[in-house]
Amino acid sequence: MKNIRLLILAVSLSIALSSTASCEPNVQKDEIESVIVDILRLASQDDIKAINAKYVNKEFGIFDIYRIGAQDDFEILDALPLKGKDWPHMPYGDIFNVENNRKKMREEYVEFDCGDFVFLKSGTFYSKELRYPLISSIVTFHTKYDAQTYDNALLKKIEFLESNSIRVVDTSSDFIFYITKIDDRWYITIIDRVTTDCSA
Repeated sequence: MKNIRLLILAVSLSIALSSTASCEPNVQKDEIESVIVDILRLASQDDIKAINAKYVNKEFGIFDIYRIGAQDDFEILDALPLKGKDWPHMPYGDIFNVENNRKKMREEYVEFDCGDFVFLKSGTFYSKELRYPLISSIVTFHTKYDAQTYDNALLKKIEFLESNSIRVVDTSSDFIFYITKIDDRWYITIIDRVTTDCSA
């Protein structure tokens, strides 16, 4: 009898653990999508102040990836500029062109076609898969060809971001940004202004 009770207890515990484990990805997915929806909603309202207050981490800032000429580069911003014309190096209007459409998001990597100047699919996409442009590749290029140096603290931040970020693409506005969970909160950590720049 005792063995039967132990067996029942073991089976119950196993079921409980497996159901908890199976729920975790859905909880994470709901949380990620909720953050993305909120950021896009604020962007559609041009409420950049609210985005800065809620989604910018003061320690990390925002890595702005841009291109001048043929080479990609980046700058760390303390906050998103409030107007498109105030972006460093060149105007940037994409964040101000977001429409508040409630289309279903897809967890999928979406490519940009420089031949037709369009994304291969339409909608809002997010993916843990990070390809081009990578900040680490920009660092490697400048280290090799321009003899630039970067301190270890910055290199560790870049490594953390590239290991823990999620790429988000809103194809209707070409707004591409990355979110990262830092100290149990989600932040915008990277703005990608290179993927849709087919000048190089």
